[in-house]
Amino acid sequence: MPLISVIVPTYNVEPYLHRCIDSILSQTFTDFELILVDDGSLDRCPEICDEYASSDCRIHVIHQRNGGLSAARNAGLDYSFANSDTQWISFVDSDDWIHPSFLEYLYRAVQETNTKVSACEICRVESETGFCDVEYQVESMPWDKFYLINWTQGVVAWNKLYKKDLFAGLRYPIGKIHEDEYLTYKLLDRAGEVSIVHAQLYFYFQNPTGIIHNTYSLSKLDIVPALKEQCGFAKRNGYIELYQDKRNWLLFRIVEQIELCKEAQSLDVKDRKRGLQYLRSELRALLFKERKAIALKKDKRWYYELAYPRLTWCYWTCVGIFEKIKRMVKRDA
Repeated sequence: MPLISVIVPTYNVEPYLHRCIDSILSQTFTDFELILVDDGSLDRCPEICDEYASSDCRIHVIHQRNGGLSAARNAGLDYSFANSDTQWISFVDSDDWIHPSFLEYLYRAVQETNTKVSACEICRVESETGFCDVEYQVESMPWDKFYLINWTQGVVAWNKLYKKDLFAGLRYPIGKIHEDEYLTYKLLDRAGEVSIVHAQLYFYFQNPTGIIHNTYSLSKLDIVPALKEQCGFAKRNGYIELYQDKRNWLLFRIVEQIELCKEAQSLDVKDRKRGLQYLRSELRALLFKERKAIALKKDKRWYYELAYPRLTWCYWTCVGIFEKIKRMVKRDA
């Protein structure tokens, strides 16, 4: 049986699918199986997947109703656990492609450092450009440090090689976008250490029709509970620096989504109101919970103006009175 299961979720990416699959089949490391998950594609992706499977016995195809990226990845994981003795898992998105040394270097890294996860650097591309020669350089570090200093590289599912048993009892949340934010940190925590290959082996194509670039909708708000979960996890488990970073990132994301929601032309009045009510409620709760860390000073005023748009004048009047009383008490003392 092969060592690695490579899982490719596929949905309406006919122009890019050949490039993705060909890059996987061109790997210098050949001891793998390729699981193509057709997630109810409406173009020729199902036929393309079947054509590849008919010509290469390493390829398995799953056809299912459209359930989204999480459902497709989970289907690939479930197939691998049920039908394969592979020991490692890797994901590639179907509009991206990988360097010929991707699997070789990631597998070499986990073997040399005795870790359960390895990750490579990412190259963002907007054209059909290929790749260049790379050198193998690897280091390992605690997962929380890696996650802290390598945000995109750390959170995404697809630039990594995972020990298969890390997924035992864990799957991607169905119906969510930002699904990586809900799961990757849990996998890395189970692994403890992460090996980083300092080479751009994964080519992330900026697909204008991809999920992240779609018209604004309230599904974008999925990032808020995902980051709240990360904050809670980090705090409960004593990762203080990571907690502080994710708390600040949560604050930024809530503020960002308020501005996007206010300006989104794709939302009707009802959805905009519902989205803003939810976001302002989350912002108020965060400002209250973290009132010591997020100081009640004028340089933070805009946070409170977003959270309390109708009461800001009253709030800052009260703060001014409070500060005046403090100065009087200090002077009299």
